Amino acid sequence: MTLHREPKIVLFDMDGTLISVPAAQARGLRAAMHAAYGLDIGPNGYRGIHQGNTQPNIVRAIAAESGVSLASTEANLPVALQVMAAVTVSHLDADLGPAVLPGISQLLRSLQAKGHTLGMVTGTVRAIAEEVINRAHLSSYFSACSYGDEGQERADLVQLLLTRLQHLRSDDGHPDGLVIVGDAPRDIQTGKLFAARTVAVATGAHKLEELLQFAPDVAVSNFADHANSLRAILSMNQAARASKVSQ
Repeated sequence: MTLHREPKIVLFDMDGTLISVPAAQARGLRAAMHAAYGLDIGPNGYRGIHQGNTQPNIVRAIAAESGVSLASTEANLPVALQVMAAVTVSHLDADLGPAVLPGISQLLRSLQAKGHTLGMVTGTVRAIAEEVINRAHLSSYFSACSYGDEGQERADLVQLLLTRLQHLRSDDGHPDGLVIVGDAPRDIQTGKLFAARTVAVATGAHKLEELLQFAPDVAVSNFADHANSLRAILSMNQAARASKVSQ
């Protein structure tokens, strides 16, 4: 298995891939839905089909499922996002270092040291995501980020991020060596839209077997094994497609 020698652009999802703060996120969503729409949802009301979606679209989906009209949903969306951000941030620990998922810090350090450009594309809104990565001491690794309140779909966020990294794109307008890393099927599906290498990691809500059904180039249990993690992201061996890397 060979490693790609030229610098890559590696885009990471945040929640469930880099870090896990589900309690704070769930509290923020519950508060948002109650404040904006008078809805009481359970602690896991945003999971399932909403996993990997942008937070504004999660709000929209829950409102639609609860019978809220589209007009009312959109009119009250700014209130929902404002409350979500305030409540979520208020429940974050001052130091989120312990919440960073296994192997992530070492993996980011190594990729950066090898000259690869790192970006973060997240469905979480900017006001929350910036607090999370700053408190987790991860922000210095990323050359650019895109956030859930900056586009309708995840593909929009990837395109926005690539625009912010435009100086690294080749003459034909496509990024060289693009890799998308995430914990949800949407990350895999979006990566395929951009002809990216897709690396799925089962540290979020989806089991490894579930992720493999969406045919990522490689799927791993976690990034705790540093050597295997680098191979998963940097290998150009196409025989590894849709394979399981033991960790």
